[in-house]
Amino acid sequence: MTGARDFTSCGPQLRFRIPARGKRPNVIAVTLEGDDTYTVTGSVLRKLTFTTVDVRQGVYADNLRSVFTAMTGLATSL
Repeated sequence: MTGARDFTSCGPQLRFRIPARGKRPNVIAVTLEGDDTYTVTGSVLRKLTFTTVDVRQGVYADNLRSVFTAMTGLATSL
């Protein structure tokens, strides 16, 4: 539903791309931290330039959906 693609996993991190939507992030990285929370990083990748635009730390698993929607403006359910 979000058009996510290019999933990459490296240790405790999952990274994927979503379609570009203006100045909103088009690369999302979700990292599992040692205290069982997640750090969600939203970045913009344009013409070989990678810029981090939003970082949310201390996100619990039940809040991942709302954080993703707030960062990207994309809904994860119908």
